[in-house]
Amino acid sequence: MVDDRLLRLFDQNLHEAAQKCERLRNRLVFYFKHQQIEAPEDAAQEVLLRLHVGAPTEIATSEDLARLAFGFARNLVHEYRRQDRKDNRFDPLPDNIDRFKPARSRMPDPQEQLLVEEQAEFFEGCLRELSESDRELILWWYERERSSHKEFTEFVGISANALRLRVFQIRKRLRECLKRKSRQSGNLK
Repeated sequence: MVDDRLLRLFDQNLHEAAQKCERLRNRLVFYFKHQQIEAPEDAAQEVLLRLHVGAPTEIATSEDLARLAFGFARNLVHEYRRQDRKDNRFDPLPDNIDRFKPARSRMPDPQEQLLVEEQAEFFEGCLRELSESDRELILWWYERERSSHKEFTEFVGISANALRLRVFQIRKRLRECLKRKSRQSGNLK
């Protein structure tokens, strides 16, 4: 039920005001359905209640009132979503959760193990093909923390960009070498 004070915000003629209010309520219901709110009629009624309580007594047009109503509606959607996240944050896990996990052996597949070993051999071979300085640089790059990269640039006497470029080029050569060795062995992925 809508109060006369709220209706008068829409129009001074109560019959016209009731029609405008009902159109706004229908638009709000549609908006809340679109936003997938569970009870869109209740949410629309909540917006009208907030309009009744929070609307200024002097509003220029019913369009201004509609803009204010949809501002309240957006806020209400945010409140509902925030409450849903809060309510669903710690849903208990089912007791039989382990039944839903596929059984997996702790032992690696022998074929996978052979592939891993073969790839490790390829990588070591490719590292051996690099020059001593490139091999040390790429190994150092992955062994150190990012903070020590600056120290290394100062030690070597090159800029950080030059260091990154050099590492990029070494990685590219390693990738090409790994592809070549994979093709030679017939295990290209």
